[in-house]
Amino acid sequence: MNEQEKEIFRLSYLSENKKAKIFTQIIKDLINNNPSAKPTESPQMTVIMGFPGSGKSSYAAKQSKDAIRLGKDDMLSYHPNLFKLNELAPVKLNSKDLDAYDAAQTTNADGERESLVENFADEAFWVALDFCQNQGYNVIVDGLPSEEMLDIAEEAKEQGYKVDFVVPVMPKRLLEVNIASRFEQGQEKFNEALEGRREKNSQAVPHPYTKMRLSPETIRHAGRIVRMVEKQGYDLKVINALSGKTLNGKNDAAMSWLNELQRPLNENEQVYAADKLKTLRNRQEKRGASRYDRYVVANMERE
Repeated sequence: MNEQEKEIFRLSYLSENKKAKIFTQIIKDLINNNPSAKPTESPQMTVIMGFPGSGKSSYAAKQSKDAIRLGKDDMLSYHPNLFKLNELAPVKLNSKDLDAYDAAQTTNADGERESLVENFADEAFWVALDFCQNQGYNVIVDGLPSEEMLDIAEEAKEQGYKVDFVVPVMPKRLLEVNIASRFEQGQEKFNEALEGRREKNSQAVPHPYTKMRLSPETIRHAGRIVRMVEKQGYDLKVINALSGKTLNGKNDAAMSWLNELQRPLNENEQVYAADKLKTLRNRQEKRGASRYDRYVVANMERE
């Protein structure tokens, strides 16, 4: 392990005492930032799950104001050293390189590699979720399609929650455009912080999900999760978050989801994508983006 790797590991690691203080602050923020959210005897949980760029956060922000929204991405912003980690291991667009979020890894009891930063976010999420459920708050949980989302729903039901699912989805081309745009916004904030024009904190680090290509297995797995949710009888809506249209209705939810993901863009969406790519290219030129970043966007424009 060289000196830079040692420094990355040191910055990624947080003691139990430090984490406990952060978790306490997270709970305080959840209460203070959601004054209309109050414990109730008939709590509700909405699980919003979808791929990066599908509109989960936008949809969640429009939902009930008396609910507390929780996602692991939100917890990453509480890691106190994330900005310094991004200086040492920058988040890159569509890159396979280890970055600020997963550069420091350990091996667990099962012999699997685990990220210290991701583990922190995971632990913080569960602490926050347990608090909300034990108090009886309405909750909106957002994340990737996974068995964990189902486990969260099942546990909430056992605690007396009414649970429903919402699955935002867009054609893959729009997901890629949204991811690239989100990365560019994060990169601009990071550069502004380096120049002293904003605070050097975790809010000025690009989003962790900057991988634009979805493998066939990733898509198949997500489809299986949607099918499992439907089979277990949950209220389930598959939606296009951009148009607000509900896609499943009386149709099979998993097939509706897959068809939307794989379909070509319609005329309005082509205009939307072209406008976003134009804006993205202009922002790249303004900040002096790397040749690699420009190449990724140029390829999107050609496809």
